[in-house]
Amino acid sequence: MKKVALLAFLIAAFAGQVSAQWTTGAQTVNVNTSYSYRSGASATSGNTYTWTVTPGTGAADGYTLTNADQYNAQILWKKPGTYTIRITEQVTLTTCSNYKEIVVTVDNNLNIAFAGAVTTCADAETGNTSVSGDVNVSGGTFPWTVVVTDGTTPQTLTIPESASAPGTGTLSYSYDLANNAGGADATKTISITSAVDANGVAPTDVTSTQVLTITQIPATSNIEYQAIP
Repeated sequence: MKKVALLAFLIAAFAGQVSAQWTTGAQTVNVNTSYSYRSGASATSGNTYTWTVTPGTGAADGYTLTNADQYNAQILWKKPGTYTIRITEQVTLTTCSNYKEIVVTVDNNLNIAFAGAVTTCADAETGNTSVSGDVNVSGGTFPWTVVVTDGTTPQTLTIPESASAPGTGTLSYSYDLANNAGGADATKTISITSAVDANGVAPTDVTSTQVLTITQIPATSNIEYQAIP
């Protein structure tokens, strides 16, 4: 039993070391991911360090840079694009300096789609039946703002991040379809007109649609009765 526990500990420790490895060269990341950056394995005593990211000046341009004047800096990537990170190292006594750069490509990993088609029975002979559908999103920064429409009435949805499935979110909407007992089924095709995450990033594809259908109930005749001779 002790050998099994020791083996599990060593495997976990090795996995932690692998995940924490430092890498050099160009980098590709997803929106809403954070990374730590440094220049070499350790800081040089007496030198100063300055980090810059281009293009842009900060969060409004797609990233948040912290510890910009430290040997080790952190960046949260918020918007897709190609960025250049520069670290400038300066010798305090002589003011002589040198720098290194890497290129970071931030991919758009945002996705949005409706769940499958929804079909239900009409709930009355006349009037309307309310039918609900779901919008699923993933990636980016929550909450998302999504607008769906049946071509006439748009609905704006604010989709929060799922507590049980981080990085994803689902929200329902509903539209009324006309009841017509004994008549043809009623359908509505719902489409997405816009979708952005909390930082204004839109997924590359918003063409998903969802069909809502009510199957009409039969036009059942009234009960008649007569006396039996």
